Amino acid sequence: MRQLVAITDAAPIGDDVVALAMLAHAREADFALAIATSGNVWAEEAATNVRRVLTHVGRDDIPVLIDRSRHPRLGPGRMQHESVGGANAVYRGALDHPRPPPQSVAQEHDDTWIDCLAALSRPDVLILGPARPLARLLIDRPELATHLGTVYVMGGAVACPGNATS
Repeated sequence: MRQLVAITDAAPIGDDVVALAMLAHAREADFALAIATSGNVWAEEAATNVRRVLTHVGRDDIPVLIDRSRHPRLGPGRMQHESVGGANAVYRGALDHPRPPPQSVAQEHDDTWIDCLAALSRPDVLILGPARPLARLLIDRPELATHLGTVYVMGGAVACPGNATS
């Protein structure tokens, strides 16, 4: 059974939480780690949302870590916004409200998830949100590229700016 790592910007309700709940019960994959990143919501909120869904489906054994990283080659992680649904409707993702203070969630070091990923045995990666954590990993620790299995991209904006940079 292949180990799987999910990168997500899970909002409280939406496609990411459905995918994560399904993944938590999939017999074909060993859901080993979730990495929360900013996009639809701030990374800290995404981590809370992922922990809630995993607890709800009886899989609170899966670690959920937060990527708060910044990288000089990727930029500061500045959020953008995209107009959706006409000229007056704007989807702003996490920008709709201020970033929560770090003390409001469990404290993880920015590199903890990279260390956890490195400890796994050739995991597959499922990207449900911005790919910034994986990009940072490949820039900072390029030797880990051969350590990864298949990378699946199921979210994000490919042909338009989207609501977050990655």
